[in-house]
Amino acid sequence: MNQKVSVVLKVSFLLGSIFLTSCSPHRFSTEQASQHISEALGCDDFQSQVFDAIYEVIDQDRKPLKFQEIENKIDKNISKLLAEKNFNSRQVNLSYSLNLKMKELIKTLLQQMELHPELNWKAQIQSLIEYEMQDMSSENIIETHKKINKLTAEITQLSSDLNISCGRTTTTTPSLTPIPNEQPIEVNSQPANGLFHGMNRIFATAYQSCDVLNLPDLDSKTPAVQGITILSEMHSDNIGRKRVISSLPAVIKTHYYLKDSKFTDNHCLSIKNNPLIYDYGGEPAITQGALNLFLNAGSGTKVLGIDCSAYVMAGILAGGIKYKAKVPNKAIFVRQNSSKFINAQTSGFDCFENISVWPENSINVGDIVAVKGHTLTIDKVGKDPFGLSEVTTISDCSQLNFKKFDITIAQSSPSKNGIGINKYKVNDYLTESVKMRTAFLQMGYYSCIAKFKNQKITPINTEWGFIRHKKTQECLANTIPIVGQECVKSCW
Repeated sequence: MNQKVSVVLKVSFLLGSIFLTSCSPHRFSTEQASQHISEALGCDDFQSQVFDAIYEVIDQDRKPLKFQEIENKIDKNISKLLAEKNFNSRQVNLSYSLNLKMKELIKTLLQQMELHPELNWKAQIQSLIEYEMQDMSSENIIETHKKINKLTAEITQLSSDLNISCGRTTTTTPSLTPIPNEQPIEVNSQPANGLFHGMNRIFATAYQSCDVLNLPDLDSKTPAVQGITILSEMHSDNIGRKRVISSLPAVIKTHYYLKDSKFTDNHCLSIKNNPLIYDYGGEPAITQGALNLFLNAGSGTKVLGIDCSAYVMAGILAGGIKYKAKVPNKAIFVRQNSSKFINAQTSGFDCFENISVWPENSINVGDIVAVKGHTLTIDKVGKDPFGLSEVTTISDCSQLNFKKFDITIAQSSPSKNGIGINKYKVNDYLTESVKMRTAFLQMGYYSCIAKFKNQKITPINTEWGFIRHKKTQECLANTIPIVGQECVKSCW
């Protein structure tokens, strides 16, 4: 492909991406969603299809969806579908029950907006994901997803009794088909450590460079980024700080991963005109089922950038690993929050487990670490990650020195004045994060106790957690594509 054609395609692709992620209600309206749901009747993945249709409307419109907005459309589409059948009197009664069950299912899925009208669109999506993952964190969530499963089973049986066959020719919503030249990597090429490679794919794609993967890890001597201003205005949750780029030349000159970047591949995007920095609440946009780091999304500021949870979740999807064995990977799963990684079982992530430590086993590359408010992954592990070789008695396990830890983390953080996606030596990083320091010191403590007592320990805590993917075949999937990954395909 010559350079002129490549540039034209790149511009067309970016313009198309902007159009596809706008908030226009005409892209996937409630009418289309209700039609999609009615056509999913009789499909093996009926429940998944219903979730997909509702996710799509909320994520594209960036506003909560109320049952009243879709109720009549569901009724109309189901009635139209059933009217085309030549039913006897018994089947007419069954069809009436089916319509009622369908509306009850949708109302149950959207019940959070009735109970808590103050919720925003992102919180509603997170609530839906909890239902699909069968989260166990509260009795209300447990009862709700039990009800959803019961209604799904009843609707499936009614569909069978009425001889309704699956009306969909694809198992994804219309806008979730992969974009050209951004195809997912097949599961048969799945690396041994999917999350590690997924995090690297996001890392390299964000900076449009393979070279950033080979740079030394950040440490206390790495200079901070200049040209980023922290605003006095807080994020809407009153926790995170908002940041903007006040001097683009200063950012490009001082940003550790951008200052020496060279864009030689025609497939690469010129990100120096609009670089990614740390954006609390920032998330990838979803462009036709692909993760798009180069369009503003989430609840952060107008700068490009993703926060800690979005980076880890994007890494999971780009790494071709599932959260739940019977739930297919979906780009929308990038809309969760960091606390979901504290306890895999409670969150319903049956493809993950809280890690156990014993004398021969400690933390591994690809493990996820989470506290309330931050999450990251383990990028490198030394031979003695917690410096236990210098501990001589079990009583010293509670006096570990994190400066002796030999670990590197991958994260998106406000470190170095808002650098964003980075790899950081943990013995220096922990000086700036009290919660993460507690988590690593506690895991080091349990590793130390396990060593001296020669036993297996699985630490479970409500404030922090270390979890690991099981890597079983049922927990692997095709990777979710990333817009701009063509630039860095040579990295792998």
